[in-house]
Amino acid sequence: MASSKTKADLKVIILGAARVGKTCLIQRYLHGTFESTKATIGASFFLKHWDGYHVAIWDTAGEEKYHALSSFYARNASAAILAYDITDVSSFHSLQKSYLHLLDAANPKCLCAVVACKSDLVPQHGRNVDVSTAMEFAREHNQSRGAPLPVGCPNWDSAYFETSSKTGDGVQAVFDFLQRTLLQGMPPAGESATSLPPSIAHTLAVVDRDRGSVSANDKEQSKGCCS
Repeated sequence: MASSKTKADLKVIILGAARVGKTCLIQRYLHGTFESTKATIGASFFLKHWDGYHVAIWDTAGEEKYHALSSFYARNASAAILAYDITDVSSFHSLQKSYLHLLDAANPKCLCAVVACKSDLVPQHGRNVDVSTAMEFAREHNQSRGAPLPVGCPNWDSAYFETSSKTGDGVQAVFDFLQRTLLQGMPPAGESATSLPPSIAHTLAVVDRDRGSVSANDKEQSKGCCS
């Protein structure tokens, strides 16, 4: 887990119901591994370097009792991963019902990647959310926020991903999409925030402020896999 003393330039938050595979997704991306994980209490913080930028990735707890905390961690987030279990339609519906409102505190143009987890289970348990439904969800919420399209993408179909943290399929593509989209048009890393577009400069300032008031070492409690 990254040191809380390291300044973050951008913030990415992952939201979704408990046990849909949020933590496993991040662990596969960061460490290339798949293993039993602890259920997150509050949020866990990880740091990743994208082309010289420090990117804070916040893994939030899925239980409803932690939603107030999740809303706090979402403050001025530049991007959000909206994760659900592809074999559990209720976890997809919960994104609309219980998690989207947490992004009210995020950057107004927060980029949303809709991510179906556990694609390796489809042969045994079936696909319970249609691709077209998930793509429409991604299009609707990115268009409503005015989020930036990645260069060369004519629509928001590219904001939907199917992943398996167990096999690794699709995981890297999620974060490549976020990196490519968030960093397009930004100056080389290391330049002053005053040279950035106003919306990005404001985001960096608030992220830096939040880093001073929020511990990066949130407690975790052992509970099962893939919170």
